[in-house]
Amino acid sequence: MIPSRLAAATFVAALALVAMGSGPSAWAGGDRIDPPPDIDVDHGNGHSGNGGNNGNGGDGGNNGAPHVPVCVWQSPTSLQVEATIRNAGASAQIVREQAADPGIQIYVCDGVYDGKTWRTKPRPITAQELAARAYVRLQRNLPPPDVHTTPPDGKASIANIPVFVWIEPDQWHPLQFTETDPNGGGLAVTATATPASMAFTPGDGSPSQSCAGPGAPYADGDPAVEAADPAHCAHIYSLVTRNVDHSDVPGRPDGWPAQVAVTWTVSWRATDGATGTLNPVTKATGFVRPVTEVQSLVTG
Repeated sequence: MIPSRLAAATFVAALALVAMGSGPSAWAGGDRIDPPPDIDVDHGNGHSGNGGNNGNGGDGGNNGAPHVPVCVWQSPTSLQVEATIRNAGASAQIVREQAADPGIQIYVCDGVYDGKTWRTKPRPITAQELAARAYVRLQRNLPPPDVHTTPPDGKASIANIPVFVWIEPDQWHPLQFTETDPNGGGLAVTATATPASMAFTPGDGSPSQSCAGPGAPYADGDPAVEAADPAHCAHIYSLVTRNVDHSDVPGRPDGWPAQVAVTWTVSWRATDGATGTLNPVTKATGFVRPVTEVQSLVTG
């Protein structure tokens, strides 16, 4: 009878195992309960390692290096819009209205959308707006003229002898500033500033004079001849600010407040083919020009 009892116990145990494997958590009313669509579920980035192979210990993920996700704003599909509305709770109507007009964008990391991170679609930026931004940068960054003079700064000029002014030649070339669409639309605008003219204001009451190009240094020739050369920028001071004995001249400053100004013309071009011009920009540098005279000694 012992074998019969053993067989009966074995049969009961088998029935219990079958009952444990078919509980109501996986089935309801004979139909399997499927998980919800993964459109609004973050399933991770799949960088957890392979768990080993044929007894190996696995690679532990990316060899211990932290994973940096790649995240972008992008336009959603219709299913992603519905997932966003479904997950928005009390804000569902706001999402629905924004999605209709002007539209929304969703935040996707490593190709996975969490179903709830969204923003109103940014208004497309225009080429003119980018040009205005480039113009602001241009105004801020164009250099003031680096002025040189003969005689050099700090040394008094001689009355009725030409004073030559010029700027560094490497400042006389176009400069460009580019602005791109911050929303990633691909549009870009490049503003180009080109030096067009230089003006020398002597500061002694004489009118400002326009110079051709950046001027040129005095070449140790006849000052009057070189001053007449259009490549040079020169002025003859006749009013002194210091006497021969270096004493002050009553009613006059210690030096004339001179200035050199460079005017840049500005144009822009966009990657979509649009072009335009903007107001010229002027950058100036001031300096003090003392003027004295030489005492002549006449012998007979």
